[in-house]
Amino acid sequence: MIAAFLGEQSYTRKLIVERGEFTVNIPSREQMALVKVAGTRSGRRVDKLKLVKVSLKPGRKVKVPIIEDCPANLECRLKDVFEAGECLTLLGEVLDAYVDREAFRRGSWLVEIPLHVWGGWFAYPGKPVKEW
Repeated sequence: MIAAFLGEQSYTRKLIVERGEFTVNIPSREQMALVKVAGTRSGRRVDKLKLVKVSLKPGRKVKVPIIEDCPANLECRLKDVFEAGECLTLLGEVLDAYVDREAFRRGSWLVEIPLHVWGGWFAYPGKPVKEW
């Protein structure tokens, strides 16, 4: 399962709820310009794909496309939507997941997943710590 938290006015949220499925495309550090465009432009007003150079391909289990250039992708079916403060929580069941072989070795993802902090600020997780 995966959860996404999107504002009520989000065009992405509207499309996910209408279609009942979505993909999560995990970018590399080198693709932060793609993240910036995706996060700062509304698909209601502009065709984001014209602003960035990415290759789309059909999902294997869902009807919405994936961004082929991203090192990891998840295909999800929407299971539930509920309020969480000023956001709506979209709960999705992961139907398929795949990663570029170069980004996955010895059972570990080598992909650094950017975490949205606020506005245009992102952070990358540090070195994992084993608790026991």
